[in-house]
Amino acid sequence: MARTRRRAGEGPETLVTLVYKVSPEPSLLALAERYAQGLRYTLHWIREHKTTRLSDVHKGVYTILKERYGLPSNIAQSCFRHAIAVYKSWARNPRKGEFPVIRRRAVWLTHENSYWLKGDTVHIAGIGDVPIIGRPRHESQYADWSTKDAVLVVRENGVFLHVPKAKVIPAIEAKDAVGVDVNYREVVAAKSLEDSIRLKTRIEDAIRVRRHAEALQRRHGRSWRRRHKILVRIRKLHRRSRDILTDTARKLAKAVAEYALERKAKIRLEDLNGLKERVRKAPEDWRLRLSFLAYRKIQFWIVHQAKKRGIPAERVPARGTSSRCPADGSKLVEVGYRTLRCPRCGLIADRDLIAALNIRMGGPLTAPTALPMTDEAPTEGGNLSALAL
Repeated sequence: MARTRRRAGEGPETLVTLVYKVSPEPSLLALAERYAQGLRYTLHWIREHKTTRLSDVHKGVYTILKERYGLPSNIAQSCFRHAIAVYKSWARNPRKGEFPVIRRRAVWLTHENSYWLKGDTVHIAGIGDVPIIGRPRHESQYADWSTKDAVLVVRENGVFLHVPKAKVIPAIEAKDAVGVDVNYREVVAAKSLEDSIRLKTRIEDAIRVRRHAEALQRRHGRSWRRRHKILVRIRKLHRRSRDILTDTARKLAKAVAEYALERKAKIRLEDLNGLKERVRKAPEDWRLRLSFLAYRKIQFWIVHQAKKRGIPAERVPARGTSSRCPADGSKLVEVGYRTLRCPRCGLIADRDLIAALNIRMGGPLTAPTALPMTDEAPTEGGNLSALAL
């Protein structure tokens, strides 16, 4: 995944995360367990003393983290910084519930102080060299990116090191824009009526797998939670459903970004704020579909691929994009399955292409209602030439 932050005197810095699988050494697992215990202790210390000032927390827990929990000095500092971040996140949440409970074993590691990569091993403070048994396939693409602080995560299926990479990527000089419409069966990216691409999604496959998992849950009632083989099967099906969505989102995003880059165009997407509220009011079947559609996931990966290529990406209001004519802003009428026609200019196109063209222009036009202010007769057509560039 990727995110962007801005550095002083430079352009936005793009961050990506590479995931390495490392050998589950007993000493490494023990370090992760001690770190989690120290994190719990520090969280309760902060709550009891009601302070998140770094100097106060350092003075109160640093020695205890080193002596009682056996954490190396740099990792002990990362531990109480981690605790401060978790506490602040909980305290600032207006809907905060119960006090945070640390279940996930994740260790913050500072680059060049707590860890560094050395060929086929990673050196971790207090542990030594740990073999790397799995590397990301696209690692070579980020060889010239700077390395940041990492997170060591212990899961049921192994131990993973999440290493962020950063680089300032100059933005291209966008000469045009590409509108991207995301829907249930396909993603449409368009620059004009004649220049567009359609990419099929695998959301239907993800829904089929999810329904299989839910059928198993209904068949076995609540007993599936206690029957190990059934529990493992259900978890695998849910994971497969998520993996299908992630895979299709990544592939679609890459194709859209390459399409925009070839045309030196920026990417415009729908603003999806408020989608969850609209989904709650939808029929049950469509609520399931929209939950799997994962608009935000697809858009996230499109923006991610755009950042890697220096393509600007922006969001526009979604209201009216699939019901107004992109040429003159008139209300469209339906003339077939997902096919719309403009009664003013005669434009005929499918709903998805119309939405992509409206998004490209920053939102639907306002339909003209005033009479001409000259002696010229009003034209019958809209600005169709602008859509045929």
